[in-house]
Amino acid sequence: MNPLFIWGTFLGGAAFVVAAAAAHRQERGRFRLLAAASAVYVLGVVGVVGVTMAGNVPLNERLADVDVASASDAEVASARSDFEGPWNGLHAVRTGASVASLVLVGLALLTREEKSRGGRASVGAVRGAVR
Repeated sequence: MNPLFIWGTFLGGAAFVVAAAAAHRQERGRFRLLAAASAVYVLGVVGVVGVTMAGNVPLNERLADVDVASASDAEVASARSDFEGPWNGLHAVRTGASVASLVLVGLALLTREEKSRGGRASVGAVRGAVR
């Protein structure tokens, strides 16, 4: 797989979400939302990057190994059948993780941090965010 595609499409977005979480680490409510968005986007089987690397990329590589020029119609149909269902299922998981991450980032943007007397953000961070 093309490294520029991976960095530009998946890891670039992940880096920005993680950087946003780090930049807002002093604002508890916003930090928690951005940290959750980072985890959903990047980590594990429900993360966009995790599903892509562990699931979609191997399926794409297996499909690329099919020699369509010399394969019979039945072989092409079989290759498509073996690919399409699992790929669409994994893509649905990626889409769900992307949407969940986007919603968390949106909530973080709407979070209004209230400053305490010491200048640090107070714990009741999300209160009044959506009115």
